[in-house]
Amino acid sequence: MSVDFNWRSDEYSRYLVGTVVNESDRVIHDVAVKFTLTDEDRNLVGDTTDYVDSIEPGQTWSFESYVTEDRASYARLSEVKGRAYEY
Repeated sequence: MSVDFNWRSDEYSRYLVGTVVNESDRVIHDVAVKFTLTDEDRNLVGDTTDYVDSIEPGQTWSFESYVTEDRASYARLSEVKGRAYEY
C-alpha cells in the first residue's frame, strides 16, 4: 500500500487528508492509518487515526483524519495496517 497525505484546514478544524492505494491483487480489510503529531519543537502532542473496512485491488481510499490537538504542527505517518484474508 502506498500513502500520501497533507494538512487541510477549514474555519474551525484541521485534518490530515490523503490517499491509500491498494497496490496488491487482493482485497485489504481493516485498513487503518495512524499519524504521530508533534509541536513546533518536535515534542509529541498526540496522534490521530482513520479507518476503512476494506480497499479493493488497485483502488484508492481517500481518508480524512481529524486533528484535535491545537499545538500540532507536524505529522508523521507512524502506522499503516490492514490484512488480506486467506480464503
